[in-house]
Amino acid sequence: MKIDPINFYNRLTFKSTDINKYLYDFDDDENSEEKYDDWGIPSYDPRITEALRNSILAKIPKQPEIDTDYEQTYRQFFPTEIRSIGNNSYRGETLAYTPQRLDIMRDKGVKLIIDLVGLKIADYQNTCQKHHLEYYYPQMFFNYYDNPAFKTPEEYNRVIDINRRYGIDTSNFDYEKNSRKFIEEFKQFVKILNKGNFYIGCNHGVEITNFVLLMNETFNAKWEGEYTAVMDAESQKMLKHFYEKLTPKDKADLGFTPEFEKNLLQKISGQG
Repeated sequence: MKIDPINFYNRLTFKSTDINKYLYDFDDDENSEEKYDDWGIPSYDPRITEALRNSILAKIPKQPEIDTDYEQTYRQFFPTEIRSIGNNSYRGETLAYTPQRLDIMRDKGVKLIIDLVGLKIADYQNTCQKHHLEYYYPQMFFNYYDNPAFKTPEEYNRVIDINRRYGIDTSNFDYEKNSRKFIEEFKQFVKILNKGNFYIGCNHGVEITNFVLLMNETFNAKWEGEYTAVMDAESQKMLKHFYEKLTPKDKADLGFTPEFEKNLLQKISGQG
């Protein structure tokens, strides 16, 4: 195990048997396709669901678990940056390892901790409550990149096919039903964000946090906070698919105006 030079975004880095190496870090050599086939991951979409991740993990030699005390100490000395996003709200990494920072957030006016990981470490929900903060885990964003709300029917069929190859029950993988379920939950989620006074964070405060805030900034016409999220080509594509599924009622519930929707379309088409 090694620790990179100090900066706000450093994390523990494993030299070997890191699951991400098995899932994502394929070399561009003549055996690349074989590696994909060996692990059952098709080249058109190397990302996989949590269930598939666990099935692959079972094939990998088990490494010692991270010492929770060490991880907590590490984060206390090398915390990531906490950023204001306006509306008396903040974004950053999970505070499960550094509960003393919960008091700092509460003193700044934060009332709600939005946990994008669903951490069971140190019983995060109870820890928040002990620090007189409400806790909320929006489960809708778990494995969001495979949610049909962000895919075409053809793309979602690929997700279903991959899961079936691993013997996973796909009887509840309904494209229309699950897309609608996500949209309805998202509309309720933005109501919570519009109240402000929250702290939102995933494990590192980067990927998932950025996407969730990007969703909010793109589709929540009533948002009064700052715009801090970054859009890349992949998230732009996902947001286009999401927009195409919105009904007139959805747009009204989210507060769309003609001007807002015009700007939204420019944004997700790369013109904004």
